[in-house]
Amino acid sequence: MLGLRLSLPEYLEECCRVIRELNLPDVQDLSGDLFDAWHDGKFVFVCGNGGAGSTAGHFAEDLLKSTLDPVDFQNDDAKRLKVMSLSENTSAILAWANDEGFERIFVEQLKNFISRRCADRNERKQQEYPPGRRMGQPPRTGDMGTNRLRRRRAANVGVTQPSHIDR
Repeated sequence: MLGLRLSLPEYLEECCRVIRELNLPDVQDLSGDLFDAWHDGKFVFVCGNGGAGSTAGHFAEDLLKSTLDPVDFQNDDAKRLKVMSLSENTSAILAWANDEGFERIFVEQLKNFISRRCADRNERKQQEYPPGRRMGQPPRTGDMGTNRLRRRRAANVGVTQPSHIDR
């Protein structure tokens, strides 16, 4: 962390190393999936815990605005990417965590976007999918936080980049 463990030159070198080592095919796949979601009018949901939660919110806002041509800012008919950070709804997060458990904070929000008919029809098939990849839920993308392997397995598309900074 800058100022605690790394000097400014060390921090900048670490940033450059992480960027140089990005898995570019994974980034390209993510870009293609985001374009397909925009083209097909589908929703993109992002989420994260702790610091990754604020990163998810920032990423969602970047996608909301940066995928729109500035000439279309005032055009209500312009095609827009539908994106939402599930980490931003503090009331929902706290209610689900308090009443039903922390592991429900994102999945229960997603259920608002899944039809009940779809959920009922696929109820018996849920066990065929690993946790975090239930039928009827939209594809998700992994983030660059801790527990990368677990998050990568839970995401349909994942871009992970290890950092060697001691925490």
